[in-house]
Amino acid sequence: MSCRLILVVLLVAFPLVARPLKPPELRLPDDVRPVECRVDLRIAPGQDRFSGMAEIDVDASRITPVVWLHAKELQLTDASVDGTRVRVEMTDTDFVALVPAQPLAPGRRRLRVAYEGTVSRNLTDGLFQQKEGADWYVFSKFEPITARRAFPCFDEPSFKIPWQVTVRVPAGPRVFSNTPVSSETAEPDGTRVVRFSRTKPLPSYLVALAIGPFEVVDAGRVGKRQVPSRIIVPRGRAKDARPAVEATPKAIDLLEGYFGIPYPYEKLDRDEKGNPLNVETKNR
Repeated sequence: MSCRLILVVLLVAFPLVARPLKPPELRLPDDVRPVECRVDLRIAPGQDRFSGMAEIDVDASRITPVVWLHAKELQLTDASVDGTRVRVEMTDTDFVALVPAQPLAPGRRRLRVAYEGTVSRNLTDGLFQQKEGADWYVFSKFEPITARRAFPCFDEPSFKIPWQVTVRVPAGPRVFSNTPVSSETAEPDGTRVVRFSRTKPLPSYLVALAIGPFEVVDAGRVGKRQVPSRIIVPRGRAKDARPAVEATPKAIDLLEGYFGIPYPYEKLDRDEKGNPLNVETKNR
């Protein structure tokens, strides 16, 4: 048998293995841009693992063989584009590739990614948890680029899109996010499903989340649009909310005067230190 024939036989029997994809060096490519994102998270304060589903509507501007997303320390368990499963290729960077069997044609597409991650007890980035007394509280801190620890996404400030957040928690903890609650239901196992209204266009780092046995102190209506304002405090610390209650109307009046526009969101939630929960939760 000639050497050439042996080579042909080997190539047929052992097809060449595809080389790993080269991830972006700094920023995501501009051939696919997000349009809207829906995130469904299952989180239990005090437990280290959480799971989620991210559904992202995107617009492909040209034929696209690979869709790149940000994901950091997440385990992607399943992914599809327009209902068809795609290959997931992880990298040793903050980028993950969704690789369809055939390149995507230009136009609107829907990505769905199931995944698991960790609620940190050490870091205060992404989703993290802290204990006060006997109670566990989960917070988010996504600024500047750590939303990718909570869900696969286009985690760059230039991508401003509407978000719709759903959180599944055990009975007991309260859940807060950027927008008012649009519905709350119970599953047969007692899990509460809290769905929040769709946000205005936001970059990923401004999506906010807080879970735990919080107490809520009404701070009245504030600003030119008279939006409802609340102070969110850990259990047993409602008395600490008084300074924030008194300062909130004055702060909003000053900010509206400085920027020349009314406060644009549907509500204002702050912690007892006056930090806005709508934007990000601060390390206690």
